Amino acid sequence: KMEEGSMRCDANISLRPYGQEEFGVKTEVKNMNSFSNVKKALAFEIERQAKILRSGGEIRQETRRFDDKTGETILMRVKEGASDYRYFPEPDLPRIEISEAWVDEVRAELPEFAAARRVRYVEEMGLSEYDARQLTTSKDVSDFFEAAVKCGGDAKLVSNWLQGEVAQYLNTAHLELKDIQLTPENLTEMLRLIADGTISSKIAKKVFLELAKNGGSAEAFVK
Repeated sequence: KMEEGSMRCDANISLRPYGQEEFGVKTEVKNMNSFSNVKKALAFEIERQAKILRSGGEIRQETRRFDDKTGETILMRVKEGASDYRYFPEPDLPRIEISEAWVDEVRAELPEFAAARRVRYVEEMGLSEYDARQLTTSKDVSDFFEAAVKCGGDAKLVSNWLQGEVAQYLNTAHLELKDIQLTPENLTEMLRLIADGTISSKIAKKVFLELAKNGGSAEAFVK
């Protein structure tokens, strides 16, 4: 526990005026021994640096300590640049050249992250931001949604069913999507039957339960 002295905490803080692109110059506050002191030190530093910037001054790169009696940070030393930290090369680590081509190749092989999917769901599929967030909270659900849309399912309808009947069924049965027999293909088939008037939404709920428990074809079950 920090209050018992078994842990020490350092904190870096910098301010950046509105409209400024570059990050501000950081100040490091060393060896704080309680969460309360961390909070007080950061609050003091925010006010101290803000006053300097408002008056047109410049923040120096400094190492400071917090005095819990005065509630202020005290200058320990000024750091002019990286050389003041006495960095030295590691002889056992060779130089590594990383080309832009290699970075692009690795980036192209990365899976699509949830944030990128959310943007695509909103901009390309017309879903609301809420729906996009709900669908990407689980990779299994998001992958299922993707597959159903690729099968021809309407994005909004698939989304509604996954967040509605499917989610309710899974929560009640304490199951995961991968544990039931519903597939992107048979869900999409069922949605087509609703769209063309073959079955009503009420009947579709019964069809869904059959697909979830036993799988198979929605059309075959209806017949």
